[in-house]
Amino acid sequence: MMANGVEGHKYSIVKPGAEAKEGEGPPHVCSFDQPFCLQPFPSEKLNTFYDMLCRAERMYPDGNSLGRRMRNKNGELGKFEFMTYKELKKKVLSLGSSFLRLGLKFGDHIGIFSKNCPEWLIVHLAISSQGMVSVPVYESLGPDSVEFIVNHSDMRLLCISSENLNKVLENKEKFPKLEKVVLMDRENLDNNGLPEYVVDMQKLISDGNDSEEVYPSSSEDIFVIMYTSGTTGKPKGVMLPNKAFVCEVAGILRVIEHYNISLTNHDVTMSYLPLAHIFEQALEAVTICCGAQLGYYSGDIKNLTDDFKALKPTFLIGVPRVFSRIEEGVKKQVANSSFLKRSMFHFAYQRQLQRVKNGSRSWLMDKLVFSKLKAAVFPRLRFMVSGSAPLSASTHNFLKVCFMVPVLQGYGLTETTAGVTICGPDNPAGCVGGLLPVAEIKLKDIPEMNYTSKDPVAPKGEVCVKGPVVFVGYYKDEQATKEAFDEDGYFCTGDVGMWNEDDTLSIIDRKKNLFKLAQGEYISPEYLEQQYAACKFVEQIWIYGNSEESELVAVVHPSQQKSEQWAEENQKTRDFKELCKDKEFKKAVLEDLKKVARSKSLKGYEAVKNIYLEPEAFSIENDLMTPTMKLKRPALSKKYQKEIEKMYQETHKS
Repeated sequence: MMANGVEGHKYSIVKPGAEAKEGEGPPHVCSFDQPFCLQPFPSEKLNTFYDMLCRAERMYPDGNSLGRRMRNKNGELGKFEFMTYKELKKKVLSLGSSFLRLGLKFGDHIGIFSKNCPEWLIVHLAISSQGMVSVPVYESLGPDSVEFIVNHSDMRLLCISSENLNKVLENKEKFPKLEKVVLMDRENLDNNGLPEYVVDMQKLISDGNDSEEVYPSSSEDIFVIMYTSGTTGKPKGVMLPNKAFVCEVAGILRVIEHYNISLTNHDVTMSYLPLAHIFEQALEAVTICCGAQLGYYSGDIKNLTDDFKALKPTFLIGVPRVFSRIEEGVKKQVANSSFLKRSMFHFAYQRQLQRVKNGSRSWLMDKLVFSKLKAAVFPRLRFMVSGSAPLSASTHNFLKVCFMVPVLQGYGLTETTAGVTICGPDNPAGCVGGLLPVAEIKLKDIPEMNYTSKDPVAPKGEVCVKGPVVFVGYYKDEQATKEAFDEDGYFCTGDVGMWNEDDTLSIIDRKKNLFKLAQGEYISPEYLEQQYAACKFVEQIWIYGNSEESELVAVVHPSQQKSEQWAEENQKTRDFKELCKDKEFKKAVLEDLKKVARSKSLKGYEAVKNIYLEPEAFSIENDLMTPTMKLKRPALSKKYQKEIEKMYQETHKS
């Protein structure tokens, strides 16, 4: 394992023999391996996700594969019960053979519209076994988006959970190409009266042939079409071939091996992040490839803590929002403890934090405080993986200190089959690390934002990616595909990156959501939202401006805990909705935003001049966030049009 803070060590290197073109920096590649690691295991050739299952079944036929919590006679959730890898493969082959009997053939598109459950992955693997194409659909999508994806993808068959079935049955006439619907479960559903085109998945499995030959797909064949979140318009179908998945799994396994974090058939993790997201799919493929165990959450996020206790995962996959909630939960427990315990925790935390930043730990602090905390929350945990969005440095450090495990953070997009960089245990918190052996990255100048790859302090520019994990194009959208790549075949991500001194990468800005203010200054709202998130009152923030105005305004969803704390200190109502209307509270939030702007050395035109306090959080349910938890800016602009006008009127008067 690399030592923390080794002077002169590089986490990425300039590609040997490569030269920088005008207006861009030289491409960087992985520093500890070959640029592209195409196979998870050098002695075995795996072409598909199904091949990964076959490897696991061959090595661990009686080992646990997929599991769920069963309910007892009283309806209470019990322990996890698993099927073996041998049983899993039989189900996959039987279902794949039934797909053929339904008239489907190689290359046909099959949708999956359900919460995470063992059946989701069984369908995904069955699709892979027969060379068909998987089209995952986010369960949280509204009817218009579902209609668009089903029709645009030319989906012939849709596998669906019972709770989503009516969304299709009530609108079947809107899906002219959809021939069959496979019901993945029959919970709370009357078996009678279903149309003939609805078939039962369990019957397909029981009637199927587990000796059916599989279709020998090639590494170049398309395995999945992932529809992007659609923050600014209609979702785009990202086409990912088999080789992208295999290479991504290989890269992840090589990097955890590099950091001495082995993954074996004894390891266990929880599936709860949406499987319609590429990040969760990639990590579940890694789990299957190693013959490890996947426990599926009980279907309700409110029960997630209880699910964790029942499963006792050895590694945890999450997104920043989940890890922030874990951090908040620990801090709340500490705040409610005795004065002595609070004092001990804070003393131990500060001392251990300094040690962790220097690459070591105090065994005494672990014994007295952190080992007890870990035993109470995640007793078997060996490492954590964060993805989908940047993990704040403070949360990253908090997890490392309190749970005594390595915390890995990846950076990637749907178009890059999840991660292309990894922030390892020895990387400083706040960056996204060095390259995985799956891709090469170059930074391209953005003159209008004053980002240049020739910056003498730290090269900056748009992150451009090339390699086997990069998608082959957008389904039925040649123009968008053409615009996504440069003349050398690099995918232009729209993210702004910076090479640090040790050649780790940091994501510092976003190019695609730029807008101009009246004076001509370019504003990057995502960058500013990240900075203003440091305000103690801010739970969520959306920043707005346009070319007719010279100042910025924002809609803020305040932290309820901090708001109520302020109310108590200032003898105000603790009713959250009423507090958001309070002028003095609004003034306090604005003052704290100004303080953050000064501490972050923001420019004068980047200051937020007025705010509207919104008691309701931006969410998928109110159509203000995508399923990947990104702000839907056009929807926010439409919803808060009156509030925006009022904020500018107030600003002009002052």
